[in-house]
Amino acid sequence: MLFRSGRVLTVTLADSENTACTRDMAARATPVMMPEGTDPTQGLEIRVTGALEGATILAGLPEAPVAVPEFSPSAGWVDRTTVAVLTWGSSSCRPTVATVAAAGSAVELAFASPPADQICTMDMAPRVTLAEVGAVAGDGAVELVLTGGNVASEGPIPVLGVR
Repeated sequence: MLFRSGRVLTVTLADSENTACTRDMAARATPVMMPEGTDPTQGLEIRVTGALEGATILAGLPEAPVAVPEFSPSAGWVDRTTVAVLTWGSSSCRPTVATVAAAGSAVELAFASPPADQICTMDMAPRVTLAEVGAVAGDGAVELVLTGGNVASEGPIPVLGVR
């Protein structure tokens, strides 16, 4: 559930009753679509309540990003070395990063091919994959090239935000 009041976005997380969880300490991300009218150039306080609790400030972007076509991938910085990559596809077959490598001025994320016997649902859902790119990303602006694992981009995609 999302609720926006001024410059505060409240996200309420609930434990799923239909999914067994390992409760390990692995990094993971949950896609949250911003409410209509949110200005990406303005900072936003995010408060998480429910199954997990916390708060952070999401810095505004220097300029509003160019809108991408529906179901196109996008990416943003999580911290100085990690990016969150949003792709679209089967909710039961989430992509995993196999390799990260320099590709000219971009960073190539090669995704692993799913096992041949893996059954994937036929839905179209947002999926967020975290990737550690710090070893090859350099210090300036970063673009990603996505390949393999039924994930691809029409060309490099910019990584939004600051690290």
